[in-house]
This record gives sequence, C-alpha cells and structure tokens, in this order.
Amino acid sequence: SSAAEKAIADAKTAIATAEKAYTDQKAADDAALAVAKTAPQDAITAAKAANVEGMTAESVQALNDAIAAAEAALAAETATVESLNAAKTDVEAAVAGLVVAPLFADGKYYIYNNGVQKYLAAGASWGTHAVVNATGLDYTLTLADGKYTMDSQVSNGGNKHFLNGEWNDGDAMGWTFEATT
Repeated sequence: SSAAEKAIADAKTAIATAEKAYTDQKAADDAALAVAKTAPQDAITAAKAANVEGMTAESVQALNDAIAAAEAALAAETATVESLNAAKTDVEAAVAGLVVAPLFADGKYYIYNNGVQKYLAAGASWGTHAVVNATGLDYTLTLADGKYTMDSQVSNGGNKHFLNGEWNDGDAMGWTFEATT
C-alpha cells in the first residue's frame, strides 16, 4: 500500500507541477498578447491620421480595408501575437502604399500662364522655341511613374518632339505638376 500511496503522491505532484507550468505559460502568453496589441493599435491610430487628400480612391480603400482588418484582429478572441503583428504590418504597408492621384488624365491640353495671360506655344528659332502666345499649342500629356511627358508634336527632325523646358523639339523628359489654389 505504501508503494501505491507514493505513486499517488508522485502523480499529484506531477499534476500540480503541470498545472503550475500551464498557469505560468498562460500568464506569459496573455502578457505577450497584451503587449502585442499596442503595436497594431498604434499603427491604426497613425493610419487614421494619415493625409489621404489627393490620393487615389483605390489606395485609400486599401488603407481603410487594412484598418478594418486590423481592428477586427484586435477584437478577435482568437488573436495571436502573430495575427496582431501581421495586422500591424498590413496597416503600415497600406499607409506606405498610398498613391497620389494624377492631376491630369492622359490627353491633349493647352497650357495657360495666368501671370501673362497667354498660352504655351512654339515660336522663335525654327518654330521650336518654347514661348508664350495668344494662341496655344496643344500638348499631349502622358503620365508614367509619377511624371508627365509633354509631347509638343513640333519636330525639327527625328523623334525629338517633347518640351524639354526651353525647346519643343527636345528629348522626352519627366515633368511634375502641383495643384495650386
């Protein structure tokens, strides 16, 4: 009987040790989860404060979707440190992925100078020098990689028919435009 009693006592000790280990691990996991919840919450707060004015509707929608998914991850009873870290990463990626909406659609435009109240045109040396004039030149604007090319359709030979700042028959170069009030 003493061997049986010792075996029972050893089993009770093993059970108590296992229960303590489980309780300690659960407390550590809960503490880690509580800490892990601050990072996505901080990312959500920063994302909601991001300036989305002038950004494409698609990139703003992606940001809003990432915020909603992160809020759902925070509220989930099955949240894990990994799921919360992924939510934080997704929100930060959506903020970084905001895309500035183009000011102009690709197409033909007359460019007007409000200061002198004239249009950008071609004139002077062989009709290729960039000048301002009462009648304008229609430029074809094309957006690529965040910059526009301005095709003047004025050529002094070859494929050089872009506005390069001074001449209308230059090599293609990228232009950026900013909205003014």
